[in-house]
Amino acid sequence: MRNAFGITLRHWTIACYALTCFCALWCAIGISPSVSIGFKHRWEFYFFQALQSIAASIAGVAFKVLFSRLFPPGNEIQFFGFQLVLSLGTVWIPQIVNGPIVDATNNLRLPAAISSALLLFCVVITLTVDESKGMRQAGYEGTGD
Repeated sequence: MRNAFGITLRHWTIACYALTCFCALWCAIGISPSVSIGFKHRWEFYFFQALQSIAASIAGVAFKVLFSRLFPPGNEIQFFGFQLVLSLGTVWIPQIVNGPIVDATNNLRLPAAISSALLLFCVVITLTVDESKGMRQAGYEGTGD
């Protein structure tokens, strides 16, 4: 499904994941003491928090709409159970992974580098999604871009 500009939900999702990845990468750049950017100035925190909030808001809605359409008609509720499990995992898994890393390295920015790699993985996965094919396989006939 495209809007007047030819942008699909998948495009919005990719753009928002890429923007979130960029924010994490920007933080990781700050690991180097010789670099003057990477959340070393107050304006960076406010600017990137605004970008992150906008991207997360759009991605959250686009993710739910886009991927729920990949479940068979009448079984869309299964997606929301799946999405609930994913949401719960994103709350506690970073604590389990990032806590020991920060404890071992005493570097609060290192998890940002790991997060940027994982977010890049999300971008790549979303790039490979064929929304039309998935909807046809789920049983939505006559669906186009």
